[in-house]
Amino acid sequence: METGAGNESDMSNWQPVIIHGSGYQPHMARDWRCDPAWDIYALYSKPDETLVSRDGSVTRAVFWNRHIDRRFYIQYPRTTREAPRTRSRTIGDPDREWQIVQEHRDRYLTDAGLTLDCSPKAIAKCLADTFKADSYFKDKPTCPTFPDAPRQLINPIEGLLYKSFCVGCAHAYAALADACGLACRTIGCGSHRVAEVLVDGRWHMVENSCRHEHNRGLEAYFPASFMDVTLHPELFADYMPADKATSYLKMASGQYHFMGGTWQSPPTLRFATSNAYALYPELEHWGFKVLGAPRLPMVLRAGGFYWENATTDSPSSGPAYLFHPFHPGDQLRQSVWLDKLDDMQGLEITIPFPTEPTPVKLSVEVGNWRQPLTEFSEPTKSGLRRCQFTVPTTALTGKSVNWITLTNESQRTLQSPFIPVAMEPYIEPLCRNTGSKPRSAHQRTAVSNRSV
Repeated sequence: METGAGNESDMSNWQPVIIHGSGYQPHMARDWRCDPAWDIYALYSKPDETLVSRDGSVTRAVFWNRHIDRRFYIQYPRTTREAPRTRSRTIGDPDREWQIVQEHRDRYLTDAGLTLDCSPKAIAKCLADTFKADSYFKDKPTCPTFPDAPRQLINPIEGLLYKSFCVGCAHAYAALADACGLACRTIGCGSHRVAEVLVDGRWHMVENSCRHEHNRGLEAYFPASFMDVTLHPELFADYMPADKATSYLKMASGQYHFMGGTWQSPPTLRFATSNAYALYPELEHWGFKVLGAPRLPMVLRAGGFYWENATTDSPSSGPAYLFHPFHPGDQLRQSVWLDKLDDMQGLEITIPFPTEPTPVKLSVEVGNWRQPLTEFSEPTKSGLRRCQFTVPTTALTGKSVNWITLTNESQRTLQSPFIPVAMEPYIEPLCRNTGSKPRSAHQRTAVSNRSV
């Protein structure tokens, strides 16, 4: 694959950024390989298409198959009894929690006349249907551990044992599917959470809104992915009522959460051109919904990630970041695959940093284009200030990987926000200032598939 803009031959070493993090459950602490928490959008004058709901009440602008990056993939390790796992506040005993998942799995399969040797489709659908309003869900009690919010559960164990909101149901389904040897993940879509399960090489959306009595016409197991269902709900009329089809089209693109062999894991992917292929390698057509200005999401990390969280009264349930020193002279890099540039107006890049009491001096390079960065926004709710700039199309190379390199030209060390990686291979993002002239970002793009 060509490596486009930024193709010099200076000498330096790029290295991984590895940060220790524990979240809200100390026994889950580990070292995380991390990427810079940047956002990158491709700018256009108009989208490729505007989709309209059947009743005409909702429209969504969409880009199709733009700048699909095929360099990456995602692993789905199966959870084991011996591995550290997120614990519920209600049970808290990892051995008993493991048994609870197995017991629920075996009960549901046995009642349906199935075994683990049956077809993956039959198993996946059976587990999904247990969350329907007239199925097992109706007989579950509410959780006594959280009397002020008995259904606001997000742990998979509590989602199995008790009535819960969408997040607990999605995580409970993921744990059941994992116990059957099926790869699974959950997807945040605005104020809702669903699951996706991999069956016979294709991802299938698993809905849990059917737990509500007024949603009896809504299916739980869909014949297509979350992306396809929410882009073209009219194709799945037999699986949903008309009003649900409208709400699916209105939904934002997904925010994907992975089990990581622990039932719940921090790595997060917001749907973008950099990860669309890794999320759906079986597909040949990818669509990106656009809200507001016609900006195509390419890398979305500035929103942070989310720690596994066993309780409803944890210190925070908002986005998190891991911070790493960014010394004077250090460089950070990020790459994007660009296809045709004919109608693209540039790349809009947002780089966050913690609030700093004195001016911060940075510079960015893309190929032969260079720009100083000194202006930052007011602090956001997360406490970060953001620097936003646009790289002109003339600095970019089509049909190529393009590298964006950020240099700390301040006289002091900054703290740069990162998030845990979700995709392989891992491209090392940091170049330490060793006194020699750094080489360009694309050089020594060594990758690592090792777990940390």
